[in-house]
Amino acid sequence: MLSPREIRRNALRFSALRCLVDKTPGCCGEGRLGDADDSSEPRCPPARPRRRAVAIKRFYDGISGFRASGAGPDGRKLRPARARVYGELTSAGVRQLIRATGLSADDVFVDLGSGVGKVVLQVALAVPGVRCIGIEIDGARHASACAALRRAEACGVLEPGRCVFWHGDIRQADFPPATVFFAHSTCFPAAMLGAVARRIAAQDQAATLVTTRRLTGRAGTLLAFVATRACKLSWDRHHRMHLYRWRGGEAR
Repeated sequence: MLSPREIRRNALRFSALRCLVDKTPGCCGEGRLGDADDSSEPRCPPARPRRRAVAIKRFYDGISGFRASGAGPDGRKLRPARARVYGELTSAGVRQLIRATGLSADDVFVDLGSGVGKVVLQVALAVPGVRCIGIEIDGARHASACAALRRAEACGVLEPGRCVFWHGDIRQADFPPATVFFAHSTCFPAAMLGAVARRIAAQDQAATLVTTRRLTGRAGTLLAFVATRACKLSWDRHHRMHLYRWRGGEAR
């Protein structure tokens, strides 16, 4: 349960988000995050989902993952065919993801193949206190995600350090001890998705994996299947996401 101090801080942060979207002069510090100890009541109600979506568009002005084609973590240029494969969750899809997993301030959320970071930032804006990490292999998209994050932090709607982006290959990068993993994996090779499942099953902490492609073969036996849920993607408004559960060290 949130303390009164945390409630005030979250209210001020969402008021700053509304000011960012509306550009209301003099309202709640003109979009700046208030001090955590400020006992004054914000003059704006909390931001609604549509306001968060508008704010995300402002953070990503001039940024698109569909045109990026950078280098991998080893400095080598990615193959064009691999670099051009890209898709995103819509804002509605992110809300569906949050509802399906029950994300809260106690969670650590990791986006495996985070692109330009839209899912990471939307989750952070929608769920106060949750820590978010994005791992992306494409250097150009990773740089774009970092640029959007700097904009969000500079506006005061995200606390510095709550979101982090890593430039890495999810097949090799060390996974943080997270509670919720998401993989927009529709175009992942089965071997790559299997490697992700094995990496999650190697951690001691219980975790949920949400993937847009069903686990197959031995990978499907490592994690317990929970359910499928609707998931709106940029290229398919009627897609399904698949939820799997790892019970942690007790499952071994």
